[in-house]
Amino acid sequence: ATPLPPEQWRRLLERSDALRIGPQVMQRLAMDPAAVPAADQHEFNRLRMKGFVATTQVLRAGCRALALLRSAGIRAAGFKGLATVGWLHAGRPERGMGDCDLLIESVDLQTSLSVLMGQGFQAIVQDVPLNELVEFVASSPGSAGNRAITLVSSDGFEIDLHWHLGGLDCAALIADARPRLVLGFDVLLVRPAVGLLLAVQHALRNDFAPDEVIRDLLDAAGWFAFLDGDPSEWAGMLQMVRRAGLSDALGAVALILQTLQAWHGSLPRSARAQALADHWASQMDDRSINRDLLY
Repeated sequence: ATPLPPEQWRRLLERSDALRIGPQVMQRLAMDPAAVPAADQHEFNRLRMKGFVATTQVLRAGCRALALLRSAGIRAAGFKGLATVGWLHAGRPERGMGDCDLLIESVDLQTSLSVLMGQGFQAIVQDVPLNELVEFVASSPGSAGNRAITLVSSDGFEIDLHWHLGGLDCAALIADARPRLVLGFDVLLVRPAVGLLLAVQHALRNDFAPDEVIRDLLDAAGWFAFLDGDPSEWAGMLQMVRRAGLSDALGAVALILQTLQAWHGSLPRSARAQALADHWASQMDDRSINRDLLY
């Protein structure tokens, strides 16, 4: 490939970092070293290593928290970015992550907080009694049905401890979680079907705004490819999506990925799925948009 001009690849990296997909872009560029000017190879390798280390540290904090909870007899599972890394990236830090998301049952919340805070984790919100913080999270109108507290490890890396995910059954998701290796840690992660469902749900919650959902679309492309090879898990995913009322959102994600030539499968089309995909395309083209179709 013809090397990108220095200012162009640096602008690409700055933009990808802003969109929280830096490691994925770095990985893609590393597959074609000729894309980076020879004079900038050292800087490219330095930035790639910096992202690798940062993601590794976040993952390690999440894996350590899961290990602590398991040692205390508490079932917990990683999801979102942690599950994506475990299932789609073979446990390697190749996906951008600012924190790790862990799922517990609500009945285990107080014990989980006690265990983690006894091992150096602290609530990121200080000067507020923990019971008041939990009550605020439960009643916050901006939570969109999710309930979580952000904790920070003694070395400064964040985990989000969730005990409620909208209308999803957290106990069932945890009971159905499966072991995977991440950075050499044996951890429980939500199953692949759930990984795709949550990526789709997150895209819908963010109004299919391109800057907000690009990472969801990258994840979804990986989940689609993974599930293409597992008919049983694919069938389970479709059932979960129907129960969650996300069939149209799933169809929209599929249409967008087809447009981007990132997935070549097919799903039944619906007018609402097409409208959501068109909504994404309108924002990409900076055309006026109709947000009413999202509600």
